This record gives sequence, C-alpha cells and structure tokens, in this order.
Amino acid sequence: MVMLSYSQRQLNPYRGVMRVIRHRGAEAVTQDGWNWDLYVSNQALLEGLSDDARAHSHRILVSDIRFGRWSPEHGLKRGPIYPSADFRRMEQEGAALYAYLLQAHQAPVFPFLDIYELWLLDANSAPLALLASATDASEMDLDLPLTWRIGACARQDFACAGAVNAADALTEHVRQLATSRPAAIWVRREGDGDGDATVLGAIQGETRRLPTRLPAAAFPRYFLAETGHGDTYAQLARAYLDRQAPCLLLLPTLARDERMRLERLARARADAVEQHHRLYPELIDPAQIQAARVESMLCRKLPTRPEEYGFASMHYIELDMGDMV
Repeated sequence: MVMLSYSQRQLNPYRGVMRVIRHRGAEAVTQDGWNWDLYVSNQALLEGLSDDARAHSHRILVSDIRFGRWSPEHGLKRGPIYPSADFRRMEQEGAALYAYLLQAHQAPVFPFLDIYELWLLDANSAPLALLASATDASEMDLDLPLTWRIGACARQDFACAGAVNAADALTEHVRQLATSRPAAIWVRREGDGDGDATVLGAIQGETRRLPTRLPAAAFPRYFLAETGHGDTYAQLARAYLDRQAPCLLLLPTLARDERMRLERLARARADAVEQHHRLYPELIDPAQIQAARVESMLCRKLPTRPEEYGFASMHYIELDMGDMV
C-alpha cells in the first residue's frame, strides 16, 4: 500500500507549513500537527481521459468529500456520507489513510517536496521574493499575479524602528524593486537548497535576458531578500523576518546557532509558537518554546469580550488589503 507523506510551504507570504499524507484519492492535511482533516475524492471520474487531458488533469476539478476530522484528543469525527456508485471504493481509501495516519502522524519530519518554486525577480533579474511552490512540474502555473503580499496578520503587528507603517513601507519597497512590469521564474530546487537551481519557465512583464541556472547563494534563505537594496530596505526586511521566527523554525535546514537565535525571537510571539511548535523538527532551547506555550495558554484563559454584532473573528485569514473588493 503506497502512502505519500510530505510537507509543503504555505506562501505569499510564507506563513507556515502544511503536512500531507496521500493515498490514491484520499488525503489528510494538517497545519498544526494536531488537527488533521481527511478528504476523499472520486478519482474514477478521471478514468478514460485522453493522454493529453490526463497530462493536464491537475486542472480538472474533482470535488473532495470530507471523510472526517481527527486529533489525538478528540479522535475521529466522521463527515457526512454521500452515497454514490464509487462510495465503497472511496470509503476504503479513506479508511486505509486513517489507519496509516494513526501510525505516522508523530513523525518528526515530513520531507519537503515542493521543489518547484516561483520567484519574483528584482530589476537585475535576481530572486527577490518567493511567491509560490509546487510538488510537481505539472502544477507550475504561468498565469499568477506577480505581487508579493505581506499578509493581514503582519499588517496588524509588524513594527520596525523609524517606520510609521512598516508593513506598507516594506510592501512598497518590494513592489518598486520588482519594477513596474515585474517578472518571475519557475525553478527546480531540491529540498536542502544547497545545489544550483534550474530555470524552467518565466512569467515576464517585459523582455529580459534570464539565466538558465542559478547558484544556491542567489536565493534568499528565508524567501525574501534581506540585503543588496539599501539600508532602509534591509532594516525593514530583517525586522519582518525576525517577526517570522515561529514559522521559520519549521524549516529543517537551519544551522544550530541560527535555530537558537530564532527560538529566542519566537518567544515574543507566543500564539504563533503554540500554533506551530508540534511541527518543529528540532529544539535547541526547549525552555524558550515552553515559556511561549505557557504564556499562550494563560492568555487563552483570560476572559474575552464577545465579538460586536456576533461576527466570528477573521484574524486568521491571510489576506492582503489589495485582495479586498
């Protein structure tokens, strides 16, 4: 029985990692390592397609059905049952995936398979910011907006000394560095990021002479260029990446001293640490992470004011203001 387990980054902006376990038409996903959503899809609908259609079947939507939600605390809560001609097969695939999930969910590392990356380029055709990633070459989209987003959460709490509105200032810097007619390239980089990258395709707003290969050193280590664009930009970018510490700790390639530095920075964002800590591949100073978790727990126990008008909070949705109509 073939089970595929992997991690994939959540991007634009980078805000964490999604772990996935896949078995045929069944898939289990988690963003926190604790709550898993299980889905099954009717892959039989793709049978009988022509070779050309099968090569592009990732663009053919097959509806997912929620098999259930599982956590070690609450067990499995089944989703609604939709009888169909293929229901028994879908049920069997979901059950097999669930059985494997019970054994594999605590694995310390799921390998990162999103080795295809879309990089926004600066005016010198150097990688500036990572916009998207994919686990398969067939998923590379050449029709994506070439705009880096800082995210709604960062707009609320990102601060940098000397910047009146740090989020807007950094966003504007990146926009200007990408030029008025931005370009981006799809590249293939292995998970450790140590080797050269092969340029596979381009999304160009203007005619540029683009490289066919790029060395590993050309890519920003934390998915956003930190230096090379002036002191003001460097100050904003570094402050933003320091704020990203709880998410950056999810990366398995950090050097020991760098992981320790990020753990200390993450201590200031207790809620984010609580959200991500189960997926950290390693801890250098567990006391820092534990202190953040205790703080998050104490804050959750404090009485809260009910939402005005009874609307549910939307603070968790990572939207750029430009996305709102």
